Amino acid sequence: MLSAILALSFSLFGLWLAGELVVRYSLQLAYKAGLSTLFIGFFLISLSTGLPELSVVINALWLGTPRLSVGDIMGSNFFDLAMGLGVPALFIRPIIIAREGYAKTLIMLLSTFTLMLFVLTRSTLHPWHGILLIGTYMFINWISYTLRSSQNNNLDAMDRAKASFKHEPFLTSIIGTWAKLFAAIAVVLLSSNIAVSQALLLADVFGYSIAHFGATFLAIGTSLPELTLTISAVKNKEYDLALGNSFGSIWGQGGLLMGLLALLSPHPIELGAIASIQPFVIAAYTIAAFFIIQKKQISRIGGLLLVASYILFLLFELA
Repeated sequence: MLSAILALSFSLFGLWLAGELVVRYSLQLAYKAGLSTLFIGFFLISLSTGLPELSVVINALWLGTPRLSVGDIMGSNFFDLAMGLGVPALFIRPIIIAREGYAKTLIMLLSTFTLMLFVLTRSTLHPWHGILLIGTYMFINWISYTLRSSQNNNLDAMDRAKASFKHEPFLTSIIGTWAKLFAAIAVVLLSSNIAVSQALLLADVFGYSIAHFGATFLAIGTSLPELTLTISAVKNKEYDLALGNSFGSIWGQGGLLMGLLALLSPHPIELGAIASIQPFVIAAYTIAAFFIIQKKQISRIGGLLLVASYILFLLFELA
């Protein structure tokens, strides 16, 4: 058990370090390619950090246990909202909603809430649900792409990205920056894989029930890349990147991955096991909507309330 704890600790350190690099290289790419950090976070990084959940989907289909993957996806989505935005807002600094990105933030908030409700109010998912989810995911990303603009970039962030090339005079072309970004993401994914495997081992040692494992411990494990990246982004005052990564992860997992699971599963997927998460998700979205709309920021109080909603969910599941 000691070796598992040590391996988990080192993997979490790897997640933190690689997360810092991903944020740095994503900003460099946004500067080089003229893309907004909101788009980079919503599409590129959120899709890449969703690979741990994708591996769970593949294994769940292979082993004939799609419920585990459903719990992981919905639990990860809730974690990305409540903890992904709550932890950095509470412990780092408030997440400011930029005036030029306010409309896009509202679109992401509303669209992800609709997505979560759509899944949570179903009793089963059929292949046609999968087609609908995947199609909507592609449409949302198309809208995100059309709304991109280099003018939406934070000027201070772009100045830092430009200056960083002087301290890293290697692979400074667009292709080289892509290579550095993907290498950093690979470290995130590798560290995440180790963290999840060790968390599974520790859960088995402590005898935690597998019925809610997907929505709790497994979801926390596979969501570590998103949390790490969001913390790093807020630490560097890249609020658009943090919001884009959080909301984009929800669409990537709840839209694309849930859609693939429903489409490829040989049998309809029963969703009754995750019904208990619904009131906590609604509460978290209500908190986020209030602070984003009324306060134009997720303050420390808002972060505290989001974190509290997730802790209450864990206490309910573990009771």
